[in-house]
Amino acid sequence: MSKKAEKKKGSFLSEHKTKLIALAVLMLATYITFLPALENEFTNWDDPKYIIDNHIIKDLSWERTRAIFMDEERKSGLYAPLTYLSWAVEFSYVNLEPYVYHRDNIVLHLLNTALVFLLIMMLVGRIEAALITAALFGLHPMHVESVAWITERKDVLFTFFFLLSLISYTAYAFQEKNKKRNYIVAVLMMLLSLLSKPAAVVLPIMLLLIDYLKFRLLAEDGEDPEKTGLVARLMKDKRILIEKLPFFGLSLIWGYITVNTTRSIAEGETFSLMERTLFAFYGLTNYLYKLILPIDLSCFYPYPRLIDGHLPIIYYIAPAIVISLAYLIYRTVKFTRDIVFGSLFFFFSIALVLQFFPVGPNIVTDRYTYVPYIGLFFIIGQAYLYVADSANKKIASFKNIMLIGLAGIMGACGYLSHERCKVWKNSETLWTDVIAKFPNTSEGYLNRGQYYTDSDQFDKALLDYEVTLQLNPKSTLAYINRGNVYGRRGVFDEALFNYGKAIELTPGASKIYLNRGNVYGMKGLIDSSIVDYTRAIALERNYLDAYINRAISYSKLRDFDNAFKDFNLALQINPRSFKTYAMRAYAYLDRGMYEACIADYNLLIQHDPNDVNSYFYRALAKQRNHDFAGAIVDYSVAIKLNPANASAYMNRGISYEALKQYKQALRDALSAQQGGQQVGAQYLQKLQALAAGP
Repeated sequence: MSKKAEKKKGSFLSEHKTKLIALAVLMLATYITFLPALENEFTNWDDPKYIIDNHIIKDLSWERTRAIFMDEERKSGLYAPLTYLSWAVEFSYVNLEPYVYHRDNIVLHLLNTALVFLLIMMLVGRIEAALITAALFGLHPMHVESVAWITERKDVLFTFFFLLSLISYTAYAFQEKNKKRNYIVAVLMMLLSLLSKPAAVVLPIMLLLIDYLKFRLLAEDGEDPEKTGLVARLMKDKRILIEKLPFFGLSLIWGYITVNTTRSIAEGETFSLMERTLFAFYGLTNYLYKLILPIDLSCFYPYPRLIDGHLPIIYYIAPAIVISLAYLIYRTVKFTRDIVFGSLFFFFSIALVLQFFPVGPNIVTDRYTYVPYIGLFFIIGQAYLYVADSANKKIASFKNIMLIGLAGIMGACGYLSHERCKVWKNSETLWTDVIAKFPNTSEGYLNRGQYYTDSDQFDKALLDYEVTLQLNPKSTLAYINRGNVYGRRGVFDEALFNYGKAIELTPGASKIYLNRGNVYGMKGLIDSSIVDYTRAIALERNYLDAYINRAISYSKLRDFDNAFKDFNLALQINPRSFKTYAMRAYAYLDRGMYEACIADYNLLIQHDPNDVNSYFYRALAKQRNHDFAGAIVDYSVAIKLNPANASAYMNRGISYEALKQYKQALRDALSAQQGGQQVGAQYLQKLQALAAGP
């Protein structure tokens, strides 16, 4: 090898080594920043709907996977089957262990940070710009919500494929090798991104922006590209448009799906078109402000309250701020494309969630900046290059100051993000944070009350629901949740009163009827409970718990035909509902259908070999079916799993007695008595006599 070739190879290796070291340091810093998220739990902010209580992710069978992609049992208005599938895979390995779900979110965020680095390297070829952009992306506190919130797997997963599509397209457009392959990969990655979250519909616009940034939209010979309009150049070079057709086609298809499936979940007042336009301008200014000063972050930002029919003054100032900034950006077109590219990247990727139309209960949302901020971070990176490369010595002299400033900003971002991850520890910390920032909004109290209810802290829960209803007397959920607390405390009349108030406010809410049916059941009003479960099912066709509870109610009335019908319907909804198998098995036992009962318990034990109740009741079924030896085996396992199970000792003793093994029967009867089981003196005397023999 010649010295020139060796020198070139050495330079190549040195250059890539520098990039790899820089990227490795950034990845380590990002990982440390998000480390607290690994200790976080699930929260009650959509995690139950999408994961904890979502039966469709709890079965990786072909039928269930097909149901996910065919959108047969959507849990919200969002079509994101690939995200659901990722949760299903995790559930199949670890059930509901939050560490794994958080770990995978962090891994995806690390990969996205690396992909941002690679994309910027491909676009500008400068490691400084790539490192600044990727570091801000990886460390910025506004991105914590997308990473630390398990439900927002949608964000980190769709972004992963979104960035891969942009990278593949850039390789296709500006590299000579593997053009066809790169083009196909770009289209496929966009499809996967859309399957993860519909927000990827904006990707074709990003491709046009890349063409613009890289001077791919060239003017004809003799024309100045800078003076030829963007639309005019597109019309003259139709090849650029034709190659985008698959991307725009996918966007149109997903746009249609989204428009026809997404339900508005915004609560509160109905705002006029003018007010929503002001919301959009406010959103833009808020996101720009939070870019620079990411403090007072929250998972919930309520809509503003009208004062004398008017919005707060900031909403009227926001349009002037945005229009002024847009004018300044327009003035930079003649000098640089970087600012226009970054600004339009930001605007088009966030435009769909600016509340022109309601897309949620928040007026702004941290997670909506996950992709859009890449454009603004790009501008910051290019600003550094402008200073560092300037021929003007006065400007160039600010290079080190800018480096120190950027390092300080990144350090501050890392610290703020690290601390913000701790806010997402659990539902209590999350909603206490919201209450601290918005004490006059009911949402924080309502959701913290739900956490207290779930953790049996009923007094705290009732206090939070009381505040919720003071702030929002029409909160259906507050009445439902307060009814749940009273029901669990056995104060049934208070529970029924609260459910009644909830029904007055929202008569079409199936959950109310389910919960009221449960209370009727606890009061012994079985017929009334069946009526309410039937109403719940009428309102929600695949309401699993309503079918299970109605089946249990039918069993209590000895109406086993209807009971088994409902159990079977529940298993059609979720074939992996082991709660359903357990309830059906007990009903089979009660009905005297011992073989069917044993079959269900076999399945439950196969699922969980340490399920002591399944061994006990399978033993009871065998015992009643005169399989005393089999019963003894199962009782023995139940005792091994729970040595304090006095009932298992007593029943095993009865099986030993049936097999005329009286010594063992006596020993078990005495063990049962020692464990607190009532054992008749005459029965013990009988066993003692039999054990003593003739």
